[in-house]
Amino acid sequence: MFSNNFLRMDIYDNYPSRLSIAYNELLPRIQSQIYALDTYFLQSAIDRIFNDPQIDLLSVLSQPGINDSGNEYDQVVELVGTNSIIFKLLLESNAEIFEYFMFSFCRHLERSSCTYPSKIVQDSVYMRLLADYVCFMMPVNDENSVTVTAKKAYPENTMRSSYSTPLNLFKEEALRQYALCPSSHSIRTLRTMTQSISPHFLTFICILVRSYCSLSNWPTDYRFIALRFVLKEIHVFSLAESNDFNFSQSKLQLQWNAPFADELFDFFLSLFSRWPPNPSFTNLFDVWVTWIRPWRYCGNDLQRVMPFIRSNRRYYIELSDAFWRRKFSLECTQDIENLASYICILTSPDMLEVYEALEYNLESNVLTLMNSLKKDAEDLCLRVLKGEESLEKASWLQRTFFCLEEELLLSEQKRTLEALERLIMNASKAMSDAGYGNESFVNTESASNSHKSLSSFSPLSRKQVPDYYVDSATKLMYLTPLGRKQVARGTHCFDYSKCWKATPPIISSLRSDEVWWLSRLLYQISRAINRTRFIQNLSQCYQDSTVTGFIARFLLDPEYPNVYVPAHSSIVAFQKPCLNLRYLAFYHMSSLDSLRAVHESDEQWRLRRMFIERHIADYPKNRLLCLAQIFSNMISLGCTYDQELMKTVREMGAGLCEMVKDHKGTFEQDPIKPPVLKKAKLESKSGSSISEDSPCALKRKSFMLLRAQLTVLEKGAEPLASLNQLTSRLKYKWELKSVENGKSVLLVNDVIVLEGIFPAWNDNDAKNFAAAAALASLSREDRQVRAKCGKFELCKSDSSPSDFYMSYLVDQLKLAVKMMPANGTSFDRLEGGLRIVRMPLRYVAERGTGWEQKISINALNVQLASAVLRKGECTKSREKERKEELATMVIQRLSDSDFELISNTNGYVLR
Repeated sequence: MFSNNFLRMDIYDNYPSRLSIAYNELLPRIQSQIYALDTYFLQSAIDRIFNDPQIDLLSVLSQPGINDSGNEYDQVVELVGTNSIIFKLLLESNAEIFEYFMFSFCRHLERSSCTYPSKIVQDSVYMRLLADYVCFMMPVNDENSVTVTAKKAYPENTMRSSYSTPLNLFKEEALRQYALCPSSHSIRTLRTMTQSISPHFLTFICILVRSYCSLSNWPTDYRFIALRFVLKEIHVFSLAESNDFNFSQSKLQLQWNAPFADELFDFFLSLFSRWPPNPSFTNLFDVWVTWIRPWRYCGNDLQRVMPFIRSNRRYYIELSDAFWRRKFSLECTQDIENLASYICILTSPDMLEVYEALEYNLESNVLTLMNSLKKDAEDLCLRVLKGEESLEKASWLQRTFFCLEEELLLSEQKRTLEALERLIMNASKAMSDAGYGNESFVNTESASNSHKSLSSFSPLSRKQVPDYYVDSATKLMYLTPLGRKQVARGTHCFDYSKCWKATPPIISSLRSDEVWWLSRLLYQISRAINRTRFIQNLSQCYQDSTVTGFIARFLLDPEYPNVYVPAHSSIVAFQKPCLNLRYLAFYHMSSLDSLRAVHESDEQWRLRRMFIERHIADYPKNRLLCLAQIFSNMISLGCTYDQELMKTVREMGAGLCEMVKDHKGTFEQDPIKPPVLKKAKLESKSGSSISEDSPCALKRKSFMLLRAQLTVLEKGAEPLASLNQLTSRLKYKWELKSVENGKSVLLVNDVIVLEGIFPAWNDNDAKNFAAAAALASLSREDRQVRAKCGKFELCKSDSSPSDFYMSYLVDQLKLAVKMMPANGTSFDRLEGGLRIVRMPLRYVAERGTGWEQKISINALNVQLASAVLRKGECTKSREKERKEELATMVIQRLSDSDFELISNTNGYVLR
């Protein structure tokens, strides 16, 4: 007994796993060739590999570092892979043994106790076997059909059989066994095939699909992954071209009238009505759309798959009705993104064409959903208002110690409400445009594994963002086929300004203000601590609204990546919430004083220090010190360098000079100070007479801080979000107030920044446009705060906030004409240019007196052109012609530099 146990132990005194024991027992029998015609051997092998409750093939992975199952992975592939002796014997076995093998293989997935994420399980040996079996039994061409050959260790006569390839798959008795209609599947043509025949093909397909769509147990995410892969490969196999016409037709007939169609339909219909409203519904939805969109696997040729669509009409009509009847959860932003992805797919041009061919009315379901979403938005808005009221009533002590959960919930509800309003707005706009014929119903930034067409604009870039889809597991944006074409043409481009946010701080590159040896030491300590059970349990509670969750958020770094960024690297840095001690290796700010030179004055050092502090995390230490010295020399000494270098340094130090005394106006144009005129000296003296403690001086200082903070704002964010971020960082507030004659003023820190007739404030485009105008006005360093009639306002000589808003409107209209696309109709070109400057173009048709009709083209609350159609002109064709004529006239008018805007009660009119 002692000797047996000793032999079973490895060199580390560890006992081998059940899988290794099974491998060591089966391998000698295979090598000794005592398995021929031995049914018991096959059944024993199946039981040892697939029916042993202590063996979980979904947990056997090939990647090093996840577990120690790399050797077991190869052992399983060697035992039951497509090139193994056991698999060859199964192909030559009778129907009873092969069915037992298939049922055991499918049930192994159902009874698995694996808890790994789905992304990791896809690399397991079970999924490897599934992919190998499916691709072996359903090859797409003659080259891919695998002729089973034995390894050199086995004699050549071990597999004496006529079986050579699974390409010839259909036997008449197999078709009849699975209730396929002989008339629809042309058994006469099947009899004429001369190649070898695999009698187990239909057994393989039917058991595989029927087991994975069984309703005996609640399906898992792993089962959805397997079922989706099998359904996809069935489409690929059926639609693959073949030189044998009869063989191709037989494959298509099998696809059109699948023997598992009833079970699969009942599976979808039952789960659509019973699945709870949570994000996991996405996995079920992905399986459904994989089966109903076979044209994606034949070059998007809809006409080729029309027989399948008509034969499986119920998958489109009845299941679509069941989908639209579902109650969708809208509790977080992820729910909104999932719903947007569903709508994108079901209202894509291909699906709309399919629905039209099946005479299915999608409009009523969409309108019902829209009304439901609007009601949900109203309810959510009321909950947000109630939450804000309850927090306002709480004291500061209560909000600090007892209202953390309420604040987190309120913050999430606000983000959800904003996403829901954006979805409703985009959907309403799509419904009011051209209908459902040629465009997608909704255009929104959503996260889904499915391909969808998205087209939006980068706020700070002239190029559009290409079509992409987002992998919800990695939060990376990938190009669709259309997006790759757009990037290749050079008309679209991703914004890579946020890519650095996808890298966890614990593994980020060494910062310039970090002690390198201490950073490495703390990194190793952090890794060791993060492996402890305490930190792992704390990490799982990171999103909980409990005291434990609060402690986790206080101590641990968040999950990464936490933003959607373009996939610019093949390596994805995925990190769960973890402890990061590298922050202790950063320099203290007081240590920067050791970098001060002896000859530097206080003002010169303050300027250079602020430059270093601003970019301390962006550049290596030596390079940052050189750039800071160049900046100081340019400003203080008037030194000149390379033009590109000076331009870069100016941009890096924008706004710093205004924060240092006696350096106003020396930064924008030339680094060498021009001589000061006598008049300018008098003006500067009169301006300096204001006391530093006066309210006006304090307001001026606050706006200097605003301009400095503008330079470090996150690039690529929406203007409204940037304005909120800017004011919240400095503890200022901004608001919009109505004044006389329909005008409104936008105030920042109680200073009037803009004045004019703003568009309706319930429009998200209007909010972003006004915020962009305010940011543009704040960024101008030639404007300062003055007191006028008991109020504070921005001014520039004789210009007032009303002039600033009018000037911004005119500049944006001029920019829109310059940014118009070169191709397309006049209206489409004008719409494209205005969309870039956040002024969406709207076409309005109103009934006038009698038979007259008034049409107009508006951008926000600016009426660009209008016309009246008489009785004989009120036709669709004539209205379209006049619409294009108005757009052409607007383009010509905006191209002139002398156009002007006239204000009225509702907005402005182009003259």
